[in-house]
Amino acid sequence: MKTLKRMLAVMLAVVMMMGLGVTSMARETTYTVKIYLQTATRNASGVVTGTDKLNSGNPVTVTVNAGTTYADAIDQACATSGSGISNAVWTGTTDKYLDSLKVGDKTYTNKGSYPNTNTYIGNSWMYFNGEPSTIPADINSYPDVVLSKATVNGNVTFTLSYESMIYTW
Repeated sequence: MKTLKRMLAVMLAVVMMMGLGVTSMARETTYTVKIYLQTATRNASGVVTGTDKLNSGNPVTVTVNAGTTYADAIDQACATSGSGISNAVWTGTTDKYLDSLKVGDKTYTNKGSYPNTNTYIGNSWMYFNGEPSTIPADINSYPDVVLSKATVNGNVTFTLSYESMIYTW
């Protein structure tokens, strides 16, 4: 019985060591992220009244490790020569929001005002999963996860949309 227990203990140790060896040899999983850029205008009802492709309509493509955030993918794209985007500026500490981004020669910065107590007029960066043609019809239909917390766990396509809007309540 003692011999059986010892053999089981040794076999268990060997299995654990083999498992750790396989894990340590595993490659980091990488995924392709495509980032489209556009401008969009919404009226006071939140309806899209116009869009315009930025970066000649071409997505910025980067390869990132699994678990990378969308914000990190944007930063990586900004650091990639020839990507067409640069100078991403983020606001916030835990939840980071895209405040400004240079696309080509033009910088798009969030700005807004409240001309009265029930109206907001401004421009801000929004994002949604998919290509520009899948822009949400309603301003309340955007992802509820900020770019700094949305993670890449597969090949991803998302659109950064610099939106001009009038919002009344």
